[in-house]
Amino acid sequence: MTDQERAADAAGAVADSAAQTVSRSELDEAIKRRSSALDRARAAEERLATLEEAQAEKAKAEKEAQGRFQELAVEAEAKAEAVAKDLEAARQRLERLSSKHRQSVNARLEALPEDTREHLAGRLGESPDLDALEDAVALAESLQNQTTQAAPAPRTIGAQPSAGRVGAVSGVGKASAEDVAKMTHAQRSEYLKRFYS
Repeated sequence: MTDQERAADAAGAVADSAAQTVSRSELDEAIKRRSSALDRARAAEERLATLEEAQAEKAKAEKEAQGRFQELAVEAEAKAEAVAKDLEAARQRLERLSSKHRQSVNARLEALPEDTREHLAGRLGESPDLDALEDAVALAESLQNQTTQAAPAPRTIGAQPSAGRVGAVSGVGKASAEDVAKMTHAQRSEYLKRFYS
């Protein structure tokens, strides 16, 4: 640039500054507006920073929660597998015990008389429920035990005179049921020997 051009620029700058003179009140008003705009911008930046921080915390919490959920899911799967194994072992044990129980009940059924077995087979069918079969076998066994333990047939009873030892014997030598009930064991034994043997 030449000296002349520089001088023209300097003169133009002075002229521009002289033409654009601003009053003090306008300048104060502009400064207030600028300060207010800066304050609003700072407040907006602070809110934005707070929102971004909250968003980052939320994202971090979600990632932690998802990680925790994944850990919990892995733990739950491991527990479910362990429970499934225990359940399978218990089911197999139950099957073994049920099989042994059924064998035991079938052996008891085979020990019953043939007519009783046929009757139970007719009543219960070909493949009865184990509980029903066991109940029926137990009932048949108890009835069989009762019939085998039944008292022998009574002897014919003849009247014989009393030897005088039983005070309640009247008339023809027989005691009434009440009189027998009042006797001691030894008296009843003696009475039965004398009159019923």
